[in-house]
Amino acid sequence: MNFSLSTHRFFVLLTGSAAVLIISLWLSFQLRYDFRVPDFAWEDLRLLLLWIVPLKLLVLSYFGQLDALPGFFGWADVKRIALALSLVGGVLLILNVVTGGMSAMAPPRSVAVIDTLLGASGLFLLRYVLNRISAGATEFFNRGRQVEPVVVVGAGEAGAMYAQSIRRHSDRRKARQVLFFLDDDPSKRGSLLHGFPVLGAPDRLADLREKHSFRTVIIAMPSAHQRRIRQLIRSITETGCRVEVVPHIADLASGMSVITDLHTPQIEDVLGRPEVVLDQVGIQEMLRGQRVLITGAGGSIGYELASQIAATGPDCLILLERSEYALYRLEEDLRMRFPHCRIEPRLLDLNNISGVEALFGQHKPGWVFHAAAHKHVPITEREPFETLSNNTVVTCNLVDTALRHHCRRFVFISTDKAVKPANILGASKRLAEMYLQTKAQDLLASAGSTGCKLLAVRFGNVLGSSGSVIPLFQQQIAKGGPVTVTDPDTTRFFMTLREAVGLILQCALQAEGGEIFVLDMGDPVRIQDLARQMIQLSGFQPDIDIPIQFIGLRPGEKLHEDLHQDSEKHESTRHPRILRFLGTALDKGRMEQILTQLKKEITAEPSNPQRIRQFLTEVIGDFRESGAEPARTEKL
Repeated sequence: MNFSLSTHRFFVLLTGSAAVLIISLWLSFQLRYDFRVPDFAWEDLRLLLLWIVPLKLLVLSYFGQLDALPGFFGWADVKRIALALSLVGGVLLILNVVTGGMSAMAPPRSVAVIDTLLGASGLFLLRYVLNRISAGATEFFNRGRQVEPVVVVGAGEAGAMYAQSIRRHSDRRKARQVLFFLDDDPSKRGSLLHGFPVLGAPDRLADLREKHSFRTVIIAMPSAHQRRIRQLIRSITETGCRVEVVPHIADLASGMSVITDLHTPQIEDVLGRPEVVLDQVGIQEMLRGQRVLITGAGGSIGYELASQIAATGPDCLILLERSEYALYRLEEDLRMRFPHCRIEPRLLDLNNISGVEALFGQHKPGWVFHAAAHKHVPITEREPFETLSNNTVVTCNLVDTALRHHCRRFVFISTDKAVKPANILGASKRLAEMYLQTKAQDLLASAGSTGCKLLAVRFGNVLGSSGSVIPLFQQQIAKGGPVTVTDPDTTRFFMTLREAVGLILQCALQAEGGEIFVLDMGDPVRIQDLARQMIQLSGFQPDIDIPIQFIGLRPGEKLHEDLHQDSEKHESTRHPRILRFLGTALDKGRMEQILTQLKKEITAEPSNPQRIRQFLTEVIGDFRESGAEPARTEKL
């Protein structure tokens, strides 16, 4: 018969524990009667063996001591074994008192006390021996293999379990070996865990690395606060060590992960801020049972929007995308994760006005999230006409279509580059904002608050998105560098994808119409610092293992981004991470004139890039193109 590893473990502990308990009870009688046990006592002993030993084994099993790892015996196990045997010993003492010591079911009180002490000591010894046997077996099988030394931060049960797991599950050609533990708890310092010393606090890591040869540090603190984990990641990577983290306690408890499912920290783990608190109930009530359209659904923002909205239980989720592969990938993922959500994928280019009109007529969406856009600064600078057509004209047409079909809400995803725009991308988004606000003003004047609510949401760079610099840095690090940074002082605002989309939904919940919402992006981050942290997270040292090269700004790029105009009036909202900018809408006639002229410039033959840029300067008062040197390269 084939037994699993857990079956073998249970059999070894059951057999060994039973033997220890039988011997301890026998020896207790011998000590009680000075090794001259009378015949009546032998009869009592045989009767006790039939029920006391099984009872002890049941209690030990209840406390998890018959399914414990043979190679892991810690202070928690000592306490559980002592408690289990003390409970059974207490039962024996109570029986002795109740029966007056006249029942064969109740041994003498001295036997109960001696048996408890001997049994606990015997089980301690058994677990220690199994621990040493397990360690010796690991050392034997590790011979001839490449062994990687690691340090574990966290000398609790998770750290001990990880140390045991790598003994059992290391690859035949490559194994890991714990050198020592570090822990925040002063009471654990100087103790041994698995035979490995707890040498002190994590802040000793830099000094200890000079004395020991290791490059990998495991953070085994699954229940620690994320802020503490973030601090540890930063301090460890600054020493040049590579970091791996055990799964969160919730994932371990649910069975979604096991202790060996380590993950390498991402830049989000270092730059992240306190978790955003959203009105999840309000957002769910807002979208449940609604027909929701997402444009650019296959992009980074659209994908996350689709995921979060699908979880609210909409009546229908309409996914509009012009990339066939992106649409296929999104549809398959959502159908697997949200099998009860009705999904309508549509392959369509938003420039196809009649196709968009037919889509609205067929599906009648009540909510529109417009995330489709060209957003790579270097490319949009080279293609101003395509960018203005896709980002501005398409948005204006989509707003008009949504109004004709009486949509309840239209959410336009804008960018911080629309503030004091220095490139075509920012100008295209700014013009779309202006059109949206003009339409909203006209709508509020004619229909009050009963019509479609139009709003825009501005935010900066999203960590890990297709438009972010992070994928580029990852590729450069993988190739050994150099990592290219535009300027030593360049800064950008960053936000995680999940929190950005969550705040977009929060903006939609509290919109009254005509607002430009601006998300609190926290403090700007120097791109140079971002590059250094990413290199450190990869286990390398900046400027030593991986060089950083400054290559200068490109046309259209700014050193620093802004989140609002100087002239904009802003006010706080009921959410601390969201500001509302009322802006200044143009006269309806003037806005229509601008849009008509823009369409003419886009379709003019031959096209004139200089003339379109001059046109943007005239209609957007603070549009000033960056005068950076054209030979410099970078993508942000």
